[in-house]
Amino acid sequence: MSRISKNAIAMIIIAAACAAGLTAVYFVERGHYQDHFFDGTRINGWDYSDKTVSDVTNDLQEKFANYELTINERDGKTETITGTELGLEYNDDGTVADIMRSQNADLWFMEAGHGHVYSIADDFTMDEKKFTDVVSDLDCFKNVVAPEDAYIESTEAKGYYIVPEVEGNQLKTQEVYDLVRDAVMNMKPSVDLEEAGLYVEPKVLSDDAALNKKVDSANKLLSADITYDLADRQYHVDKSLIYDWIKEDNGTYTVPRDNVYPWVNQMAYETDTFGLERSFTTSTGETITLAPGGDYGWCMDRDTTTDRLVKMINNGETAVLQPDYLYTANDRTINDIGGRYAEVCIESQMMWVYDNHELVVATHVITGNTTAGFSTPSGSCWAIDGKKTDFQFTHFSNTSCSFWLPFNDEVGIHDATWNSAEAYENPSFYLSGGSHGCVNTPFEPMSVVFDHLEIGDPVIVYYSASQVVGPEPTQAVGG
Repeated sequence: MSRISKNAIAMIIIAAACAAGLTAVYFVERGHYQDHFFDGTRINGWDYSDKTVSDVTNDLQEKFANYELTINERDGKTETITGTELGLEYNDDGTVADIMRSQNADLWFMEAGHGHVYSIADDFTMDEKKFTDVVSDLDCFKNVVAPEDAYIESTEAKGYYIVPEVEGNQLKTQEVYDLVRDAVMNMKPSVDLEEAGLYVEPKVLSDDAALNKKVDSANKLLSADITYDLADRQYHVDKSLIYDWIKEDNGTYTVPRDNVYPWVNQMAYETDTFGLERSFTTSTGETITLAPGGDYGWCMDRDTTTDRLVKMINNGETAVLQPDYLYTANDRTINDIGGRYAEVCIESQMMWVYDNHELVVATHVITGNTTAGFSTPSGSCWAIDGKKTDFQFTHFSNTSCSFWLPFNDEVGIHDATWNSAEAYENPSFYLSGGSHGCVNTPFEPMSVVFDHLEIGDPVIVYYSASQVVGPEPTQAVGG
């Protein structure tokens, strides 16, 4: 047998020494981890590597006592409550020791540093009364401002606009208690009331589509700008009027017809002239006042004008226009007679006809027979309502005329060749030899009158400048 070399012996001695050393280390570490937690041990999120049960229980008691919960509130405000305020106390019921006993110290070399996470959240108590008192005394429950919905407001100057919602700071009380309790029981460092959705929010916000649609519809009504141009007078409909006309009904803005009609009615009252008293300057220069009556003048169609105006307002239109009329006259100024008309003075037995304000005819005429009760109606203004040639009189089968311009039922202006020149030139002839109420006119001037006057033109008949209304007929007049 060969002898073992010195080197081999040395290697054996070294190996034996290492094994002895490792064995010693193993048993030392094994003994250490009999009462120390492995590296990587975390309890309730805290690192307790290499700590004893006593270390952990003492630290937990201190942590619970010094626990702080930060409550993040609206507008960057925060509040803090502590474990001491809440009466938090750690209850050492052996759970930590149980965790220690669950360690397998024999396998310390395999377990250490691998991470061991434990939770003992139920091993502490909280004073419920203190909890209630502390939470209820939080500033976030004081000076509460309730939320307010966005709503529509209006002024004549600004129109309709949205008043923004008020967020306020009112909290859902029970939910706050529940959130804080859960945070404490799980030892969370903070909670955020805004993120948790615990503020009572307004139901209607300023960007609400329905709310904005209502505002737009109301302002569309106010955008209408309508002018009735009556030549020397204007009537303007804009937001200063429309604002008072708008009515809100269940969130819908409209301009009711009943709110517009009174304004149209007043415009008609101020501007209608049909059958009304009016001032007139005669061909001889006197200014007379024609009595109410006749059928000449402007008469507004109040219903149609109102309906059209309401429609235009609803469409937000801008326009310059005329009202709708039942009857019209030649001129829309206050002097509605205009520049084309016939003027008859019974006392002087004269007729003047104007076209474009120029005198085209001045002629003697013969009016109704006063003695026989056929006086020509006088004192007012009538409109020509027909224009015919070769006219056959209804009540006089054997009598006709070449030119016929009726203006008051069967009373009209016409040629009357059966009257002599002397009769026309005699201003008293009509008293006993006059017509049945018509204005008899010599043929030649009548042909000129017929060419210049049109249906609708005014005929002013007055007795005299000092007595506008003359004798009234007592017989049915005409012809």
